[in-house]
Formats: sequence, C-alpha cells, structure tokens
Amino acid sequence: MHSLEKVWLNENLIDCIKGFDRVKSLKELYLGNNKIKRLRGFDSLVNLEKLWLDENKIDNIESGL
Repeated sequence: MHSLEKVWLNENLIDCIKGFDRVKSLKELYLGNNKIKRLRGFDSLVNLEKLWLDENKIDNIESGL
C-alpha cells in the first residue's frame, strides 16, 4: 500500500477511520455518506489533496488536520 494514491469508501457505514496515517502517498480520500463522528491522525498525510467527508456525523476534529 506504499504507492496507494486514491481510496473510495463511500456508503459503507464506516464509523471509525484508522491506518491511513501509514499511507504517505495518499492523494485522494473519499469517505462520503458514512457514520464517521471523529477525525484524527490526518496530519501525517502530507500528500493529501482531496478529502471528501460529506454526509457524515462529524462532531470532533482533533488538531493537526
């Protein structure tokens, strides 16, 4: 997964995001229409250009995002 650049995980009932901090090459992450409540650990995604989080239940964004 070291060269992974795009991930689409829309409409999957996801409520927790983990492990993406290890994918340094990630440029696009689509997580729309899930059940995500909290964002954290995105500060290490230095190549991230697009982050889609529409239609989630986000109530907490931790520093570093």
